[in-house]
Amino acid sequence: MTAFSQKDSLWQKQQVDSLTKKLQTDSAYLYRYKKFRPYFKLDQRNSFIRSAPINVYGWQMGIQIAKRHIAGLGVYIITQKSKKNVDIKTNHIPTDRTLSLKYADAFYQYIIVHRKYVELHWQIEAGMGQYNILIVDEATNKTMLNKTALFGIVGLGPSIIIKPLKWIGVTAMTGYRFTMEKSTKINFNGLFYGYGVWINLGQIYRDVNFYWIKKRKYKKQVQLIYQPKSN
Repeated sequence: MTAFSQKDSLWQKQQVDSLTKKLQTDSAYLYRYKKFRPYFKLDQRNSFIRSAPINVYGWQMGIQIAKRHIAGLGVYIITQKSKKNVDIKTNHIPTDRTLSLKYADAFYQYIIVHRKYVELHWQIEAGMGQYNILIVDEATNKTMLNKTALFGIVGLGPSIIIKPLKWIGVTAMTGYRFTMEKSTKINFNGLFYGYGVWINLGQIYRDVNFYWIKKRKYKKQVQLIYQPKSN
């Protein structure tokens, strides 16, 4: 036999109200405003060195301050292989060329526009790196040039993030890279651009924690409270 009483109903309401209040408190804590948030980005760029297309791979790690400032460090690597003829007197010698470049920089982004569906950033970065240029005679496998040197780099430009959903979107960036290198024959200056997928890992963590863990736990606890008692 299943029995209910006014006392049971009052107790059930009190328990559900307590659980609801705790869920609201947990929600407010999870989605609370944070002045400081960690920042991480996988950064792939496309660029040109002496009119040859290259891919730049790297990452950025730092901290976002309030909703307007991001600062941190980045590391980038470039490896490019190509074939090109070298003119020596009247001969054209086919060569294999390899350019390896790596650098680290400090960056700062100012968030000009911060809206629900779009963000517009302006970034400036400055750092130091090292490059190696290897030129080998294709026929004899003889090394014609093997140079390693340090260089300085400064870059700046805008980027945009379009967010149709609060945790995923698309991003695009462009800018100009200035380098300080003693050799006049080597010129790393040039435009760069990039595009890719933007993922808000922080928002994903908060939503999963709230909707898949805390809210489901809340519903199960409420069901247990209203489960009929048998005498």
